[in-house]
Amino acid sequence: SFPTRRSSDLSSTDEAQGQVQVNSDDKIVYANHDIYIDSNVEEGLDELGEPAFANTDSEIEFYTYNNAEIEMHVFDDGNSRDIWEMHIMSNKVSTNRGIKSGDSKDAVLEKYGKPDEESHDANGDTYTYDFDGYKLSFVTDDNNESVQRFFITNEEIDSKIQ
Repeated sequence: SFPTRRSSDLSSTDEAQGQVQVNSDDKIVYANHDIYIDSNVEEGLDELGEPAFANTDSEIEFYTYNNAEIEMHVFDDGNSRDIWEMHIMSNKVSTNRGIKSGDSKDAVLEKYGKPDEESHDANGDTYTYDFDGYKLSFVTDDNNESVQRFFITNEEIDSKIQ
């Protein structure tokens, strides 16, 4: 089951700067629309609008928006289509706690604490935080200094793919 959405999860958009915020850790707010990781795929695609690129030739579909600032990955097992992951590479979209691409690794650790999982490789580090039904991951640059992207993973769908 997914986290209860509270009435305190309010949208926050600064129109002048085009900033949007994730208001609970399982959603993004994009162009004044809430897109939850457990949203219906068609609703999520409608909210994001026409993709710049779409690859629907396999059971994992990819939809890319705004010069690859946002990607939605969809799993189609033949019976249903579900949002598997949402990847954010834009500094215009932040998490509920204010972290966005370009922020420091230290800012992530300050806002989220010790990660539940860490992985390290030559391309950077990944810090993953487990929530009820989904994970939020931050990927740093190869110097492990700043966030290059973050992504939200639907664990129920992830377990079907693994």
